[in-house]
This record gives sequence, structure tokens and C-alpha cells, in this order.
Amino acid sequence: MPLRILLIPAGWLYGLVTEIRNLCYDWGIFKISKFDIPIISIGNITAGGSGKTPFTIALAQFMQENYKTIAIISRGYGRKIKGTQMVCDGHRIKGSAEELGDEPVLIARRLPGLVVVVSENRVEGVRFVSNRHKPDLIILDDAFQHRRLHRDIDVVLVHAGECYRFNQPLPAGTLREFKHQLKRANHVILSNADEKRVNDHPLMGRSTATTTTVFDRFIDLENKTIPEDKVRASDRVAAFCAIAKPEGFMQLLLDRKLNPAWFEVFKDHHIFTKDDLTRLTEKCRRYNINYLICTEKDMVKLQSLNPELKTLTESGTRIIACVIQLKFISNENYFIQLRESIDNK
Repeated sequence: MPLRILLIPAGWLYGLVTEIRNLCYDWGIFKISKFDIPIISIGNITAGGSGKTPFTIALAQFMQENYKTIAIISRGYGRKIKGTQMVCDGHRIKGSAEELGDEPVLIARRLPGLVVVVSENRVEGVRFVSNRHKPDLIILDDAFQHRRLHRDIDVVLVHAGECYRFNQPLPAGTLREFKHQLKRANHVILSNADEKRVNDHPLMGRSTATTTTVFDRFIDLENKTIPEDKVRASDRVAAFCAIAKPEGFMQLLLDRKLNPAWFEVFKDHHIFTKDDLTRLTEKCRRYNINYLICTEKDMVKLQSLNPELKTLTESGTRIIACVIQLKFISNENYFIQLRESIDNK
């Protein structure tokens, strides 16, 4: 009998606890804090890999045209320094991905001029950033289940490849709460969709927009763009990543006619060690690899391993990262509609 079937009772118990908690907020038993700042929450109903980070980056870039000061507040999963911390004050990144979290540091790196804060307590995070920067707009990264804080718009991303119809709450499945709680969302986005097949998902009828991610460019360790003709199908390449759904990254490389000699997968949010890089370097030497390719989220975690990176480079292998960007398959004007919804609140 599959283990997931045995875990269904535990999943229903987990779902029941979250259901009671949601009712306490719905009935006003638990307090919800409200601020006089427009707040957009980007979240999901499943654990990991729904594409929140590229969506958040694209949304913030769009909103920069209309809002002078934008703050992004993230939980900062897997970071070593706990509590409410400033990742970027709009001018300088204050620490490493290991200290502050890989996704917040990636967001700060991709969005110069934006304020980025990490906090397990989103209410405290809003107070913190409001006192210091008085933002015109706050974007919460991964906060659909964080009910203590009022938000003006709840955007929920559902990975189009998830087995949503038959999914179960954790630990039997990947749901963070029962599926019907999706009714709390103002907008549902089908993310990571296949452009050729977008009409067969159970949520297609109520989704606000459909998105996918596409290749943008390769960058080096100094965040410099590598010309497209430098990385060719004839090159010997290998790849590694520490993301929730590595198959998407692998497919992106294959779509570019790059066939990795090997592809190593680490746990999501894995912090790379010297031993990791030493082992990867040895494999690159063994296979005579020209380019070792990772995701942009992985690249921000490699900055503290300079001696080991130098050894890798000296061995004849160049490490590069694949940058992706959000693409709308349906409702290309969604961000305009979202901005208008905020303006009309």
C-alpha cells in the first residue's frame, strides 16, 4: 500500500487544524491587523514550486512605474539569521543568501531600488518597513496562510502541473489547507503552464490569468549577461539545482538544445558547502565540462565559496546561471487590472 494512502488520516487532521484556524479568523476570534498601506499577497495553496518568486519579481517591476517606494516582505525560508531583518534598503544588500534566505536575496538582486525585508511575522515585518521607509505599496511573498495580516488583494498561484483534483493536505499530499479555502483568493493564477495545453486544468474556469516561465539569458558569477552564441549545443554542459521542481529547469535546458552530461538535484533551499562544490568540480573534470549551469536562485548562494569557485574555473569549467522571466499565456493585461484594483480600494 503506498505510503501516501497511509498518511491520509494525518493529512485530514492537519487540514482540520487549519480549517479551525481559518474559522477563528473568519469569525473574528483571532485578530487581523490592518495598515493604511496597499498590500498585495502572493501565495499558494500547495507546498513549494508554484513560481511565486518570478511572479513577484515581474509584478514589482511593473508596479515600479506607478509607485515610488515598494517593499517586499518574505519569510526568508531556510535562513540562518532569524527575526525581522533588512535584506536590502533600496541601495545595498545587507547579507548573504545563507544568512537572509536565497529567494529574498535573489529578489533584492533582481530589483535594484526596492526595499526587501524578511520576517516570520508579517505584521511585525510591515511595522518594521513602514517605520523606516514609508512604502507606497507592500508585496507579501508567500503569505496566503498568514491570516494575521489584512491584505487588499490575495493572489494565489497554482502550478498547472500539480495533481490538484486529487491532492490531499500535508503530509499525505502537498496541500497547505483544504482546496475549498481557495475561495479566499481574489485572483487565481495558473502558473508554469504548458502553452500547448492550458484548457484541461480543474481551475481553468476560475483562473484570472495563466502564466509560464521562459528563458531570458545566461549570467556569470558577477551577474553579467553572457551572449547567447557563447553557449552552444556542441558544448559539454552539466547542471545542478536546489529548487522544488527541478524538472522544469531540466526541460528549459533541453528546449535550448543543451543536453547535460549529468544533472544533480539538491533539496530545495539547500545551502551549498565547500564539499558540494569540490565534488561538483571533480565531476566536471571527469566529464571535461565547459559550462556548469545552475538556476539564478542557486547562483546567489555560491558567492561565499570564492576559493572553491576559483578552483572550478581553473579546471576549465565556467559556472553560469539561467535567468528566467514570466510570460502570460492568457490575460496579458493582468498586472494592469491588478494595479487598477489596488488604486480603487
